[in-house]
Amino acid sequence: MSNQVLATSSLLKALPLIDSIKSSKFPLLLDRIAKKLEENDFKTKLFSEEEEEKLVLSLGIDKESLTLVLDSSVNIFEQAAFHMIKPSSLSRQLQSLNLSPDNADLFAQAWGAHAKGIVDRLRRISISPCELQDVSWSLNLQMASKVRAKQRCPLAMMEFHLKSDEGSRNVHMEFNHEELFQFYKTIDRIQSQLDALK
Repeated sequence: MSNQVLATSSLLKALPLIDSIKSSKFPLLLDRIAKKLEENDFKTKLFSEEEEEKLVLSLGIDKESLTLVLDSSVNIFEQAAFHMIKPSSLSRQLQSLNLSPDNADLFAQAWGAHAKGIVDRLRRISISPCELQDVSWSLNLQMASKVRAKQRCPLAMMEFHLKSDEGSRNVHMEFNHEELFQFYKTIDRIQSQLDALK
């Protein structure tokens, strides 16, 4: 099933830890995580060091376990957003991974309440650290070499102008005819897939 929560090894390790958290505190934690995901850019930490220390004491788990629980909870919400999983389906899938029915339902409730905000937030952020600003190109033709006197070797020179949070940079690439054609076919496949999403 393609719209299924992926059972990674860290997620499978986190589920028993989630089940060990007191039932009165876990809904509050999930709600805070979901609210933070609506507000943050998914690259920054959800909680400050001070907040994490308070959570360690409140939940009765160590720092490493807390990190695993937080990361796995974020991962569950991200996968639910990516696959657009319905809350009832999310609950069933988490139960099939041996999460207790009560906690699976808590995830489903938090997802149901915050799905729109999380999905909207994900739509506004780029998954790539760099953004293409412009492309420059030129065609070079090598007419001869030491080995062959009469040789034509066309080369396409491309320069991709990229922008990131750290600044801008240029990436230079050189293609012979066959490489450029393969690159074109790849770009054409990507365009077809993007067109199919509309």
